[in-house]
Amino acid sequence: MIANNPSTAAIALAIDENAVKQKLADICLLSIGTGFFPQQIVEDTTDWGAVQWVLNLDPPVPLITVLFDGMVRADVLFSSQLLGGRYFRLNPTLPKAVSLDDYKQVPHLVSLAQDYELKPAMDWITRNWF
Repeated sequence: MIANNPSTAAIALAIDENAVKQKLADICLLSIGTGFFPQQIVEDTTDWGAVQWVLNLDPPVPLITVLFDGMVRADVLFSSQLLGGRYFRLNPTLPKAVSLDDYKQVPHLVSLAQDYELKPAMDWITRNWF
C-alpha cells in the first residue's frame, strides 16, 4: 500500500511537469473515504516498549493504528492547505470500529451510507464544478 488516502499523491501527479501539468489553482479534489472510527489510546504510554506498541489489545496493534490514522490525517491537512476551499473530504465518522475484512458489517455500513447527510458534499460539488 502506497497511500491510504492518495489525495496528495493525486495533486502531485496533476501538477507534475512530466505528467498532466495542471496549475494548482485549477485543481478541485473530492476525496471519498471509507469511514473513520476515531480511536484513542487511553493508557499512559510513557513506559511502553516495542511489545506494548505491537501487542496491545485496546486498540489492537496500536502502532499500526497510529501510523495509518496519522498518514490519513496528514494527507487531509496537506491537501486542504494546498487547495483550500477546492478540497473536500467526505469520510463519515463510524459509531464503532469495523475491520476491513468483516463482511458481516456490510448491511450496517450500507445503512450508514444511506443515512449519511450528503448536502455539504453536494453543495461543494455545485460550487466547484457547475
